[in-house]
Amino acid sequence: MSIISAQLLSLQIKEDKCFLIDNDRKKEFEINQTIYFLLICFENVTLIESAKTIFSSKIDEGNTDKVNDIIESFIKSLFEKQVIVNCETFSKKRQSLQNTPIKDIHPRINGYKFHKRLYNSSKSAVSIFINKSTNKKVIIKAYYGKNNSITAEKIRHEVDILEKASKIDEVIRVLNYRLENDDEQKDNFVVLEYFNAKSLLSSIIRKKLNLIKKLMYFDIIIGAYSKLFLINILHGDIHPNNILIDTKNETLKLIDFGESILIPYTNDKNAGLSYFCPPERLNKTSFNKFKHPINPIGEVYQISLLLYFMLCGKIPFSGEKWSELSKSIRDWEFQPIKIKGLGKLVSNEINNFLRIGLNRDLKIRFENATEMTTYWKQIYQKQS
Repeated sequence: MSIISAQLLSLQIKEDKCFLIDNDRKKEFEINQTIYFLLICFENVTLIESAKTIFSSKIDEGNTDKVNDIIESFIKSLFEKQVIVNCETFSKKRQSLQNTPIKDIHPRINGYKFHKRLYNSSKSAVSIFINKSTNKKVIIKAYYGKNNSITAEKIRHEVDILEKASKIDEVIRVLNYRLENDDEQKDNFVVLEYFNAKSLLSSIIRKKLNLIKKLMYFDIIIGAYSKLFLINILHGDIHPNNILIDTKNETLKLIDFGESILIPYTNDKNAGLSYFCPPERLNKTSFNKFKHPINPIGEVYQISLLLYFMLCGKIPFSGEKWSELSKSIRDWEFQPIKIKGLGKLVSNEINNFLRIGLNRDLKIRFENATEMTTYWKQIYQKQS
């Protein structure tokens, strides 16, 4: 594998798939959406500069061969860990998966007819099925392998949360599920309502929404999180990939409640995507990243960061090592942003809303999603 010094790369979305483009060698590599999201945080996606940051203590500025060796080693590790996937290899692997008999992926899901596989992992398969009795599409996420007692516990927790939130229109609905509480090779699965939509991340990156639509969708989003708070639910994993938008019908759904909690909650818990973790929850070391449990005031920060991302198209943090990223998040202070297309009064009020919601001082920040929603509604009504 030959790495070219200062090789400029670009990012692209095609048919809802994310690609890293090697402009010099005319090759492209498929990457997952999380990696895509991290890469767009940097204005210049340049391997040599990234390597200088990651390996700053090892690189000798005058030794080009050494620089190239380090870059090559780094890129190889990305391939080995399947962070970057060669498209040709990926296509063959995808074809292999597509040729796998459906019964090997979903052997015990009766009453449903397979329609389309969305994606597979080592632990689960997510596909569109047709309910034979209603002839309607559903999403089925099937988990397979050992340690089903642990998987079943996680599924039961998420199902309980979804059922509690079932009266909230913006929450994805669970229709059915099955749990196996033993460690045999049996499947656990969840049947979810079918929702034909794209992620908020995809919609913003592809610039599918104008300013008015962005504000409209945020108004729905913040209202949905407020409804969850009022029934003592915190989502726990707020970021743009966990919000699906149907631009045709102007509706949306919150998804992935695997990290959700019921208030009160006292244990430390995974924060989901690190870029959206509030600064007060971050440790300096990657070995113990999160030092406080999920709480309402932390979700205020995450919801505010959603609006910032929707308006700016990116988030304001940087850093490729955990120490750099966490420091960037902890040290960042909000500065007013330019919002073209709105009057000065509304623009100033939105900036003040963001200043409060993203404030590092918890005494200044809104206390919960419902309080911030009340404040937001007053601004949004003026814009409307």
